[in-house]
Amino acid sequence: MGRAKNILVYLASKYLEESGEKLGKLLGIGSGAISITKEKGRILCREKGLEKQILQ
Repeated sequence: MGRAKNILVYLASKYLEESGEKLGKLLGIGSGAISITKEKGRILCREKGLEKQILQ
C-alpha cells in the first residue's frame, strides 16, 4: 500500500466514519489489510503533521 492510500484509509475512517469493510471493498483489500493500512496512515499523519495540513 502506498502512503496516500494509508492516509486516505485513516482519514476516511476517522472523519467520514467509513467502515473498514466498505473501505476494503472500495480498495480491493481485506479487513486485515485495512487495519494495518489505517494504522500506518495514523502514524504517517502524526509523524508528518499531515492531518492538520490536510484538514485546513
